[in-house]
Amino acid sequence: IISNSNPDEIIMYDNPESIRYKSEYVKKQRLGGVAYWSVDLDDFRGNMCNSGKYPLLTALNQYLLG
Repeated sequence: IISNSNPDEIIMYDNPESIRYKSEYVKKQRLGGVAYWSVDLDDFRGNMCNSGKYPLLTALNQYLLG
């Protein structure tokens, strides 16, 4: 979500830790994969979350693919 008061601010409900928990669930349940709803809302420039570029996709790849 882009903040109305500050267009340079992004409000996210997921973070690398929540991605880890969701990835653990996927692996534990032996599900066939995951769906990533909106890749354009990840921090693709790496300047909003101080976690580098694409912190959510990076976490997803790290936890699911090792």
